[in-house]
Amino acid sequence: SSTTMRIHTSHFEPMHVPEVSLFTHLFPEVDPFPGDSPAYIDADTGRTVTRQQLRETSLQLGWSMRNHLVKLGGITLKKGDTVMIFSPNSIAYPIALHGAIAAGLRVTLANSSYTPPELAHQYHDSTAKAGFVHPALLETVLAMFKHIKVGIKEAKKRVIVMDFGLEDKAPKGFMKMTQLFGKGQL
Repeated sequence: SSTTMRIHTSHFEPMHVPEVSLFTHLFPEVDPFPGDSPAYIDADTGRTVTRQQLRETSLQLGWSMRNHLVKLGGITLKKGDTVMIFSPNSIAYPIALHGAIAAGLRVTLANSSYTPPELAHQYHDSTAKAGFVHPALLETVLAMFKHIKVGIKEAKKRVIVMDFGLEDKAPKGFMKMTQLFGKGQL
């Protein structure tokens, strides 16, 4: 029996898909929104991140992920590598996400309620090389690394604590997101 192929066309006009990166599409040179307009507001603290701050911190974070991590923690991330974000909603989340996208990295978003074995599966399956981790979830990540037989010294090289907005809660001995700002910009 032969299968007849049919092409169905929409009655809507074709959509224009811009041929630019996702980051450039979200943050164009001429932004239709004022730079000082809020992009995100932390419900708990009222801390606001403007569109301009989001763009700048994301570009700084992206630069550091591609150029500076090897100096801080010994890991190297190159375009196309995967990083994991393991965090509940926080003011740092969009900066980590957009920074990774600006750096040309792939991002896997882990459910903040995952157990160490569930997190290990996603970490392994996504081939993540590093992870952005909310301070409250650090113990789960360390248990995940133990589960996959990665020692604490190596685990510390692969963890970036999302301390933006939580600077007072960041543990010592780990790379911190705020350490990656101001080193350069994409």
